[in-house]
Amino acid sequence: MLEAMSTGLPCISSDLEGVKDYVVVHNENALIFKHNDVDGLAALLFKLLNDKIFAEKLGVEARKKIISDFSIERVAGLYSEIYESLLKK
Repeated sequence: MLEAMSTGLPCISSDLEGVKDYVVVHNENALIFKHNDVDGLAALLFKLLNDKIFAEKLGVEARKKIISDFSIERVAGLYSEIYESLLKK
């Protein structure tokens, strides 16, 4: 999911914990459907296929989210903070 979002693709995901909690804001940077809701998934696919402007906006916002929250610099910094806090204990 993160890799697809980083390329600017409009993404659809089931409501997996972690994805819906930390990565995706429904209708802002990706779309979320309820687990096992085939009709819901189909509706979201049709929405993306029929609204190119909306699909492009999702892709742009997805890329922004990844750059701001999951860049290598940010993630490396977070790991560094964790290691430093463990060394102080």
